[in-house]
Amino acid sequence: PDAKLIDALTLAGSLGGVKWDLKGEELNAFLGDVAKLGDPARGEAIYRRDTMNCLKCHAIAGAGGQVGPDMSSIGASAPVDYLLESLLHPDAKIKEGYNSFVVTTVDDRVFNGIKVRESKTELVLRDNENRELTIPVADIAERRNGLSLMPAGLVDTLTRQELLDLTRFLTELGKGQYAATPGKTVRSWQVLTNTDASYRMLLNHKMGAFTMVDPALKWENAYSRVNGDMPNLQWFTWMLNSSSISGFRFTLDVTTAGAARLNIADPAGLTLWLDGQPLEAGATVPLNLTAGPHTVTIAVEWQKRTKPVRVELDEVPGSPARVRLVGGK
Repeated sequence: PDAKLIDALTLAGSLGGVKWDLKGEELNAFLGDVAKLGDPARGEAIYRRDTMNCLKCHAIAGAGGQVGPDMSSIGASAPVDYLLESLLHPDAKIKEGYNSFVVTTVDDRVFNGIKVRESKTELVLRDNENRELTIPVADIAERRNGLSLMPAGLVDTLTRQELLDLTRFLTELGKGQYAATPGKTVRSWQVLTNTDASYRMLLNHKMGAFTMVDPALKWENAYSRVNGDMPNLQWFTWMLNSSSISGFRFTLDVTTAGAARLNIADPAGLTLWLDGQPLEAGATVPLNLTAGPHTVTIAVEWQKRTKPVRVELDEVPGSPARVRLVGGK
């Protein structure tokens, strides 16, 4: 490290300090206002912002990134001052098993991530993009403990009210309506992104485009809210009737073939496919599954429904099927 270069870059990028550095009476006042003024619903919306990257690194009930700890019950197990400190100073108290390792190889490449596993021949790290990095042990020249992969200053762009809301949301996780819903609720999805190419394909192929395998269709990871509802994301507007439509999909992994079913809170406005084959939408959707991976795709016409999308995987009594949702519980 070059101290003069670091000082110059710090000054040029206005990186001189953390904006939120609450102490003394100011800290005590903020902690008291979390319960009085913080709104957990608004806080969940802040948590889900793309600019915050919370979902990229943290999962709730298994849905989300695996870089940091699962947040499902954090509010029921951690006091508010600990949660606030974790937001403001992520390096202060790193949960065991989530400190990073900085690895330098013999050819001067540098890797930084959470250790996933290590054998006699290779070390596997997970970086802050949720990617697994495999490094041959023979290529490692040096390794040392690093800091938290959560960057300091991540909440600096938030107003005081937004920080109150976000902290309140974290304190509610694992409690009441913010306890992850029981059962096999679909929480990990992919949503079709609204691009020019995908829009043209939808105009040409109508809803059938959602099931097509084509590189022009770009799908992104998306996650349900804590209560299991899928938010309205990436909708398209049809030119002919001005209706809005979205495409979602999720994956099932079947280890033992047999019958299963989907329970849908409100099937209005939904069109479903299993591996590209149409399914009849209803409150209960029967599935006859062979062993292996399967994709369930759902097109949503928002003008025909008033409720968010919510889907649960359910067992059929007497069926030998063993099915799990990929990427969630």
